[in-house]
Amino acid sequence: VHVYSSGGIEATVITPPPGVPAVSFVHGEGPAARLSGFTITGAQTHEIMKEPPGAGIHITHSCPTLTDLLIEGNHAIFGGGIKIKYHSYPLLQRITVRDNVADSCGGGIYLCESDPTLIDVEVQDNLALTMNGGGIIIGKGSYPHLHRVLVEGNAAGVHGGGIYALGEPSEGKPVDALLSNVALVGNRCNLDG
Repeated sequence: VHVYSSGGIEATVITPPPGVPAVSFVHGEGPAARLSGFTITGAQTHEIMKEPPGAGIHITHSCPTLTDLLIEGNHAIFGGGIKIKYHSYPLLQRITVRDNVADSCGGGIYLCESDPTLIDVEVQDNLALTMNGGGIIIGKGSYPHLHRVLVEGNAAGVHGGGIYALGEPSEGKPVDALLSNVALVGNRCNLDG
């Protein structure tokens, strides 16, 4: 399925009802599943549940292609803007992720056991309220490639105002991120990084 906006991000907005992500890829979608040209805003999935979803975009066991998106003003427990988990390999290109909030980790983008590719992505002014990764958290078993990515003005309650990487080598789940032409500017946190 290809979902494109003819009017672009200024004209086309996706806002879901409370409690569900604005967009979900959770049924094994591959690279031919494309989403392009939307603003995704106003999603709130911060209720306590066993496996809380991300708010703006939630990706599990899937590999969609996401281009030309603005993801802003969303709120979740993990992954305010985007949450990518469990063997997902999406392509994110020409995307801005800004002004999103996570109660715990990954204000902008939350990754765990996934290998996304981010090209020409801006992650700005996101907040992880109580934990780690104001802009991006790269969790165990993840091998992302970030190319031409700006991580600016994000904040975390504990570690990694801009980017926080946490692997579990003892479990065979290290983190091995490839960063090329990545700029980290003006990020802050209460403790380290």
